[in-house]
Amino acid sequence: MIRVLIILFLFGFTGQVLAQNQNLALQYYRSKEYSKAVEELEDVYKKNKSFQIYDALLDSYQQLKQFDEAEKLIKKQIKIGNGSLLLEIDRGHNYYLSGNESEAEKIFIN
Repeated sequence: MIRVLIILFLFGFTGQVLAQNQNLALQYYRSKEYSKAVEELEDVYKKNKSFQIYDALLDSYQQLKQFDEAEKLIKKQIKIGNGSLLLEIDRGHNYYLSGNESEAEKIFIN
């Protein structure tokens, strides 16, 4: 019985820490502190690949002009299979922002 209580406590504590990290990451993002947001969001994304975290991390990369990192993130999210049409739009937008308009056009036209 004690083991069960300890395990439940640890899971609850871990969940609480994750929620705090997520809140901090999103606070940095909303404050447009993109470098700090990326540091926190990358850690949160490893455990929580929700669209909210993905979107904030993607935008943070793009705001910092880290287009290669943004592309890697989009590809990871495509593998998960969450909203593939929207992810293709993200890919095209990322190409456009990075100055690769010909690749963006290929995505948007097809």
